[in-house]
Amino acid sequence: MENLKFTIEDREIAELLGRQNFSTKESAVFELIKNSYDAGSETCNIYIDDHYIKIIDAGKGMNHEDFKTNWMHVGKSNKGYKDEINNRIFTGSKGVGRFALARLGNQVKVLSKKNTENAIIWKTDWITSGFEETNVDFDQGTYIEILDLRDKWRSKDINELIEFLNRAYKSKEMEVFVHFKDNEPHSIQSKFQNLKIGVNYV
Repeated sequence: MENLKFTIEDREIAELLGRQNFSTKESAVFELIKNSYDAGSETCNIYIDDHYIKIIDAGKGMNHEDFKTNWMHVGKSNKGYKDEINNRIFTGSKGVGRFALARLGNQVKVLSKKNTENAIIWKTDWITSGFEETNVDFDQGTYIEILDLRDKWRSKDINELIEFLNRAYKSKEMEVFVHFKDNEPHSIQSKFQNLKIGVNYV
């Protein structure tokens, strides 16, 4: 019997796993925050303007092999269950969280660097994708830039995002900041702290 593998176009993957899997723009941003958390970063900065979204962390970053064998392998995750170094339980969606990028914009650029290794830049318009080595001005971490945004972001939308993240994000191990245009950054502060078993918090 001849073995067969499914083939699917990049744009269709982006549509199915990004734009439809993440129903709101807030949930897509939250998924990318989870990736920063899983990378062991102590901070995650989200910059939103009329024409771009940038997400910057200082996590462990990715190298050439990570991009080739994990990032570009749909449905595959190399995370396991727990990061023993940082003592964090992994939170990201297994192998599809990166498609939150497709929910937010039609063009994406990801720069990532592991400590002491060469930095990598990955670009896509969800039709073609490619990556190569590059130079960056940071020692370790990941910089994501999303362009040709699918949604308009106004002050009202930023307030809704902050409210969503205040409810959804509960960790004190990584600080999250939301920057909107030239306004002062908003620090995400969990509404649910010191939770106790058996207490109804609705």
